Amino acid sequence: MLNKNQNRASIFLFFFLDIHHRHLFNLRNFDVSMRGTRKEYKTHIFLLLSFLLLSGGDIPLEEFPTGSHILSTNQCVPCPWYENGNDSCFCCFRPNRTPKNPKITALLQVRNVDSTLILGIQHLSEFCDSIVVLDDHSEDQTILELQWLSRYYPIEAIVYFTSHWSKRDELRDRQILLAIGRMIKSTHFVITDYDEIFAADCVSSGRLREHILQLPRGHSLYIPWVFPWNGTQYHAVPLHDGINLLNRSLAVIFADHKNLEYPIQPTKRSTQVSIHIGRIPTFRNGSKPNKKLVDKCKILDLRFISLDNLERKLLWYDALGRIFNIPRKVRGKVFRINEMQFCLEPMPQEWIGYSYFDSSLFYDSDRWRSKQLSKWKLEYPYLFIEECNDCQIANRNHVSYCHRNVRLSNE
Repeated sequence: MLNKNQNRASIFLFFFLDIHHRHLFNLRNFDVSMRGTRKEYKTHIFLLLSFLLLSGGDIPLEEFPTGSHILSTNQCVPCPWYENGNDSCFCCFRPNRTPKNPKITALLQVRNVDSTLILGIQHLSEFCDSIVVLDDHSEDQTILELQWLSRYYPIEAIVYFTSHWSKRDELRDRQILLAIGRMIKSTHFVITDYDEIFAADCVSSGRLREHILQLPRGHSLYIPWVFPWNGTQYHAVPLHDGINLLNRSLAVIFADHKNLEYPIQPTKRSTQVSIHIGRIPTFRNGSKPNKKLVDKCKILDLRFISLDNLERKLLWYDALGRIFNIPRKVRGKVFRINEMQFCLEPMPQEWIGYSYFDSSLFYDSDRWRSKQLSKWKLEYPYLFIEECNDCQIANRNHVSYCHRNVRLSNE
């Protein structure tokens, strides 16, 4: 049974929904292209009601901050900075009851990850004070999973879109996440994907959080990456130095500075080379944040746990590159797995020493990409006349162990 404040909030909520419904009805009559608005409206109602029920109802409506887009209860509001006539963006806030300064916030982009999401959220909760999640038009139960997880983990904001997915816009997503992170007064940011985790020994010891909080404003943290190979028993180790996926250290953590920002538009170089945008924003004069290397911590790239699943992801990104007209010679530049020279070493099990870690979550997590790829091939048959040779992992069965000091054979 709802208490007094929840009853008052319910009246306010249904009043808002009634206005919103009338607005959508008028738009639907105005433009026949918005026939899917009824489904969008139902999604919006469900999210609003769910967050109301998750609310403790202990904050009276009089305490709503005037002129603020962050409400003091669990409400979903339109993204104030987002303008796109073909899409609708909403933010659902669940404010942290214990303000912190400094405050570490994880910024997470997801799409169709209902089976693996819980691992990422649990892992980030161990060293972050807050989590902001942007859902990029998921078609599975990701939104429902996020709502459930927000009851138990510090998910402070959820961003979602109500239209159908048309293309990946990583720059837009990063801009939105950073803006919300700043609105909730975060001082440090961690930017990872759902299939990336920090080594458990570094997290549980408190070293990672300590390194983050020691970062001066405008500085970033570089951490070496580890690639579990076809399971979690071994990881791939490069046999030579140089620019290579296996020996990179990528900045995914930074201490905020008022002059850090993502570009308003993607640069010509970034759109030609990759559909991805750098995770760390740059200063307004174009310079990058000073970096600090922490080689005693590791980031585990869980994409390589299942090579079959990884191939699905490679094929999907290759197809996306074809649709976005990215030249063939650079479409596979991010991976080029068959050009990597590496051997296998036993992986220290303390790296995956989380009690809740389950590698089987990633064996089939990208099956949805295969379905979408099949649709693309029917829609754009002229783009898929040639197969993607770079997307097949030819060396999966020709890998040597490092103690034998034998190079790969890419037969």
